[in-house]
Amino acid sequence: MQNGKALKYRAQFMMLFILVFVGQARTQDIVNKAFYYYSEEASAFVIGTTENSELRVFAEYELPSSCFDYDSCNVYGPGFSPSKKWFSWMFDNNAARPSVDAQAHVVNVNTGRQQILLDGDGGIRHLSWSPTDDLLLVERFNFAAGNTTYFVWDINTTRELFTYPEKVIVEWTPDGRLVTYLPLSDDGPPQIIITDTFGEVFMKHSVSGLWEQSQSYACKPFWSPTGHLMFVNESAQLTVAYSAHRQEFSLRFQDTYLIRVEWSADNNYALIFSSDQCAPITSSTVTNLWLLSYPNQELTFLSDAATPPFHVSLPALQKHSWSPATNDFFYVTTQNNTKKLIVASLPALVSHDVYADTEIRPEQTEWLHNGQLAFYGLSTGGDASIYVFDSQKRMTHQLVSGKIVNQNFDFSPNEALIVFDNISVCNGICLFDVEANTHTAFEFLRDPDSGGSGSVEEFLWHPNGDLLLVTGSRVGSSRQINVMNVETFTHRALDGWFVLSPASFGWFD
Repeated sequence: MQNGKALKYRAQFMMLFILVFVGQARTQDIVNKAFYYYSEEASAFVIGTTENSELRVFAEYELPSSCFDYDSCNVYGPGFSPSKKWFSWMFDNNAARPSVDAQAHVVNVNTGRQQILLDGDGGIRHLSWSPTDDLLLVERFNFAAGNTTYFVWDINTTRELFTYPEKVIVEWTPDGRLVTYLPLSDDGPPQIIITDTFGEVFMKHSVSGLWEQSQSYACKPFWSPTGHLMFVNESAQLTVAYSAHRQEFSLRFQDTYLIRVEWSADNNYALIFSSDQCAPITSSTVTNLWLLSYPNQELTFLSDAATPPFHVSLPALQKHSWSPATNDFFYVTTQNNTKKLIVASLPALVSHDVYADTEIRPEQTEWLHNGQLAFYGLSTGGDASIYVFDSQKRMTHQLVSGKIVNQNFDFSPNEALIVFDNISVCNGICLFDVEANTHTAFEFLRDPDSGGSGSVEEFLWHPNGDLLLVTGSRVGSSRQINVMNVETFTHRALDGWFVLSPASFGWFD
């Protein structure tokens, strides 16, 4: 889609379908089960409900023409602040450097008042809210100096709290502090420094591996939800520091970089994907895999060819290796060019080989609340199916046979339904009732011109389980968002673009 298309439809769309918020616009009159997204035709962020077709603007925003100079153009950003009072975004077009027109935008959802931070300076690379307060961390590329600067803003007072030095990476900690990563320099090894939002140092550590050789990509330390920080120190030891009490311990370790770390539900164990190379995770990435027992301060080696799961920027879509109900976990390892799905149970670390084929991926594997593990695999005849492994009975059975396309499937929050991509049977989306063993077809991705069916990218369930946002693309046209009611079997196509970012689309809760 070109920028002119948004301009072409803007006036007509705004007049016919949208009630614009003016003066004291109000989130309190938005009914439950509202969704929001960026509307390409309205050039605005809008809120809608499944009760009617009315869409309400809460922030007007027209993508600048320079956004379309590269191979993609999307709104991007953290979306709603912790208080839900503020909404923030920027744009991203996958260019190597951010555009001079990429600004940091914030809107007060209650009043509709917008502000642009840093006096409208462009070059914004990333925005992130504090997990505890309405504080915004702004990452901006400095075109004159050729480096990146970080700013912390108090949105309620529109005041800049702190500016960080150059050549660092800054992120929020789970408790609302900030951690700064410094690369190797003439002054010493790479460091991690934990500060408050005014820059006062709370904790400092020297680390062994942090940046890959060109310093263009970092394999950063990992935080647990309870504030445990894991990293490899300058003595090549795996170190776990608990920031709240300034406690830590270190263990002998053979790898330099942490690729991914996942903590168990009770935070007593951690799966550690590590390597002697620092690189982004791809479908071909293999790493060493370790199990850490935090209470016993012990490491156990599990695999030298494990496949780490991708990180997804929408938390609701992230798959996890640990069962939410028990201390069971799964991992995928490669043996003789075949991937094997393994489930292990703690504390005895009893392992069970569940399944093996070339298509198994952590992203297509999902724990259910009853302790069972659902996964995508190929049957003997080569059909793509959904299987379920019962970790108590140590048995696997086929749940959905030969209907899955693109490995896309997801369970509803109550796990009574499965939604998946299918062309041959449902010509778009299949909704499978687990108890009744029946499926319902949704053909709303069918292209009226070509008669073909578009691809499905992601499913985002409403917490109640009766509504579903589906991102996908139509044949020969742009990507779309669709909203489905799985109880009434109705659906509606929206005109929004999507990218996996909280600013692009989501449920208004």
